[in-house]
Amino acid sequence: MLELKLKRLKGNKSVTHGVLTIPQYDFRCRTLELADGSDMLYKNGCCVDKGTYVLRQTVAENSYFMPIFKKKPKGFAKNPQIVFAGLNYLHLATGNIGLGVDPQEDFSIGESTVLKEKALEIFSNCFRNREMMVLNIEVSKNFQYSDLGYYDVQKKCEEDLDFIEGFDEDEEEV
Repeated sequence: MLELKLKRLKGNKSVTHGVLTIPQYDFRCRTLELADGSDMLYKNGCCVDKGTYVLRQTVAENSYFMPIFKKKPKGFAKNPQIVFAGLNYLHLATGNIGLGVDPQEDFSIGESTVLKEKALEIFSNCFRNREMMVLNIEVSKNFQYSDLGYYDVQKKCEEDLDFIEGFDEDEEEV
């Protein structure tokens, strides 16, 4: 059995950041998920609840060996999967877990071809050997939450830009 361990470390109103490890292969990477939606009856724009999930093989991202949840978690419209592309708030689908490298900002993580190749090698070995793959999701006891959201930041940037554009250089400061 191959065990993937996801520990959620910090989050905000839009996304959750964490670390995924595969101890048997000494593999470690960053994760990006949408925000916590544990209080929602119907899951939309959120991550999967903490717990243990069995994964199965699917075809995605030009690979025959991508993991997807074997059973659709309660409240989700589709089976979430692990992805390596679209690692930012605007491009991550509900329930999906993005694997990448260090955070680029509060709402994204970096993509890495080397990381993707290593992960696909591990996934393909597991699926070719017909091993069971299990994902264990937990939240760090030191989880840090920020009440900031993607659209809050965008609105603040627009307000700052409006202020700068409204400034007349000929006006003297008082």
